[in-house]
Amino acid sequence: MKTKDLVYVGIYLALVLVLDLTKEMIPFLNLPFGGSINIALIPLTVASFHLGYKKAMLIGVMWWAIGSLMGFNEWYLNFMQYSLDYIVPSIILALSSIFYSHKTNKAMFIRLFENCTNLVSLSIPEGIKTIEFQTFYNCKSLSKIDIPEGVNFIDSYSFSDCLSLVNLNLPGSLTTIGSGNFSNCENLISIGFKEGLEIIEDYAFSSTKNLCELHLPKSIKSIGKHAFSWNDKIVYLSLPEGLISLDEGAFQGLSCVETIDLPFSLTSVSDQCFTSCYKLKKINIPSGTRTRFVKLLDKSLHKFLIEK
Repeated sequence: MKTKDLVYVGIYLALVLVLDLTKEMIPFLNLPFGGSINIALIPLTVASFHLGYKKAMLIGVMWWAIGSLMGFNEWYLNFMQYSLDYIVPSIILALSSIFYSHKTNKAMFIRLFENCTNLVSLSIPEGIKTIEFQTFYNCKSLSKIDIPEGVNFIDSYSFSDCLSLVNLNLPGSLTTIGSGNFSNCENLISIGFKEGLEIIEDYAFSSTKNLCELHLPKSIKSIGKHAFSWNDKIVYLSLPEGLISLDEGAFQGLSCVETIDLPFSLTSVSDQCFTSCYKLKKINIPSGTRTRFVKLLDKSLHKFLIEK
């Protein structure tokens, strides 16, 4: 478990314990025939959606263990009643994130296949519209993934650190790629984008070092911070007409890129967008737009501007 996750587990556990201890001190939570509403289950439910059901279950077990050691619960007096009142509700709420779904959206569960290092290939079933947070995170052996038409959103870090992923084909229904989605997929060499994609968020393809070519669709509107930063293979980069904004460091560290084509539609370019592109020789811009691009781009890039 990563340090950040350990910290979150500790915070949620502390909240659960504090609320469990103080629930009987809050008058309106007391029930007329004894007992009280256990608000300690609220952070446990939130933890399930934030950290995933496995860590939420861990928090639940630690809650019970600490309570038993400190004498907060008396499960040994009537285990069946205690199970119905506390253990069963806690288990259901800890597992709540894996049952997530709502009327307008069918989703793959949060962190469902996280750290499944033996998973080699998978076809996502028809009907799924959202791939949730870190669903396939750190599946180091995953080399083939079929994403069907109908998926319109891939949440943050869903495929991050999938080191065996080589080729990727994205569906035309996809409109947004979330933060860090395919970051650190070091062996990814090709991405098939389709028209319909509009937003690529921060770090989405950062450190995909072996990506050889990048063909973005004309539907793309914005590219987030460091979305394609730190790549060693791309030599020619052509950004499509229709693109409006490039955020900070979007293409930073493309160490082999020599030529970049910028579209007329581009109106916003943040700092360090093309820094550390050591082999850059020219930036092609539409005829008559030099004055505008001089204002948009960092001064260090002005010498590369060539009107087409």
